[in-house]
Amino acid sequence: GYCNALVYQGRLKPKKPSAEHPAFPSMGFAHLSGESIKRGGSRCNPVEAQAIAAWIVQNVQKLHEAYGQDGKPLKDIIGVVTPFAAQSAEIIKALRDAGVEERIQVGTVHRFQGGEKDIIIFSPVYGGDDGVSSYFFDQGKNMLNVAVSRAKSSFLAFGDMRVFSRQSV
Repeated sequence: GYCNALVYQGRLKPKKPSAEHPAFPSMGFAHLSGESIKRGGSRCNPVEAQAIAAWIVQNVQKLHEAYGQDGKPLKDIIGVVTPFAAQSAEIIKALRDAGVEERIQVGTVHRFQGGEKDIIIFSPVYGGDDGVSSYFFDQGKNMLNVAVSRAKSSFLAFGDMRVFSRQSV
């Protein structure tokens, strides 16, 4: 429904009923205060990366119970999407440091095109106090559409929710 309203002006006709799993909301967020750090031509946000890794570690059993029927591995259940390659590397490092053995797919929005997971975690990277005048998703609706539409059941954003406000931050 979100993508249909954002990009398609209601022209999409859903073929399957909304399937919110009782374990996780269909859309949710964790508001985090953290600043992005410029790394080369990219950005990262260690606070978001560490929070995502901690959430995954805390929810491994719940994820397997909800979606791991028939021995489905964690890497086929969850994926992490971010607009920046530096954040992708930061999240992979945080997952490794947190003891997540399985290689969960972490990548930029463009890398995830065509791929789907039961749960998509989105890391926007920007902090509300970064002083950035324009965010990547202000430049077109396609990036958020791709990020949200990769989630089969649940889309969870981990970051400073002020960056999504229509008001200036």
